[in-house]
Amino acid sequence: MLKYFHAWNCVFEGLPRPFWNLLKNFSDLEYAWEKADFRDLTSKCLRGPYEENFIKLKKSGDPFRQFDDFVKNGIQTVFFRDRAYPSVLRNLNNHLPPPVLYIKGHIPTGYTYLSIVGTRSMTSYGEQVTSYLLKKLAAYKICIVSGLARGIDMTAHISAVNNGTPTVAVLGYGQYNVPFHLTGICNKIIENGAIISEYPPHLKAQKYYFPLRNRIISGISKATLVIEAGEKSGALITAKYALDQGRDVMAIPGNIYQEKSIGTNRIIGEGSASLVASFNDILDVLGIDKKDGSLAELASLNQKTVLDTLSREPLSRAQLIRQTKLSPQEINIVLTELEIENYINKNRAGNYYIIC
Repeated sequence: MLKYFHAWNCVFEGLPRPFWNLLKNFSDLEYAWEKADFRDLTSKCLRGPYEENFIKLKKSGDPFRQFDDFVKNGIQTVFFRDRAYPSVLRNLNNHLPPPVLYIKGHIPTGYTYLSIVGTRSMTSYGEQVTSYLLKKLAAYKICIVSGLARGIDMTAHISAVNNGTPTVAVLGYGQYNVPFHLTGICNKIIENGAIISEYPPHLKAQKYYFPLRNRIISGISKATLVIEAGEKSGALITAKYALDQGRDVMAIPGNIYQEKSIGTNRIIGEGSASLVASFNDILDVLGIDKKDGSLAELASLNQKTVLDTLSREPLSRAQLIRQTKLSPQEINIVLTELEIENYINKNRAGNYYIIC
């Protein structure tokens, strides 16, 4: 059945409105494709270019071959009513949810989702702020959402990966059209997160796809943080979607002489975004207790690995080496650091445990 969702999504070129119109008139998509009266289809659902698309795709059978191919390539098709579909996307207020999502990797569960967006041509200040915040956020169960564009988006994804934070990239094109130079970061993202798109994997980018996909970036998140944005930045579209969807919006204030701060300063001044003056402001908006991250707020990923392992039970040095896969030298360094910083101690049996 899923292959018919994909086939119709190809007919409508990934656009939600005509797809939802189809579902309003035909609840059985296989019947609509295979047996429905053509005149009935065209009069209700296939106006404009969609009639030609349907005729061409039904004759060629391309959508079904494509479906088999991207299943082999680890791309999952998820329909609106599926359990795997992110439930928060089902309610976007005045905006249509994507009927179909194509997912590579897995969408993390049990995390608070925060979208981080901003200009493609960031300043050194924007880069520094993004990297700093992502390092601090790694201490908490937060998943970072962004759009895999250059600038703030890419810095957010890379910083999340480097700090062991799950991240979700929302594309404005099909998954087969990810630029080659982004292959490396995409492979790292799907190790602990996901790459998602509402557009069929073979579809190339169109200008109007990007602002439309922004409703997914904001919709899947509890809040949106705008780092840097010029007066007409696409990040402001994401912020507007977030407000429409009843999500929180935050922004980093910037230099009043800097073009890339015009948008962020404006939405703060208008009252549509909360001013972020410190890292704790983000936690307050997300409703996260600052104590939740006190143990894990560490510079070293190795420290985080050891703490996560010790959170289950006290372990000896040898057991930690086996379970964490860290080298004896790395374990020695980490254990020394954690003891000095008073995060762990050693009991009489020689096992290490977390100090509560």
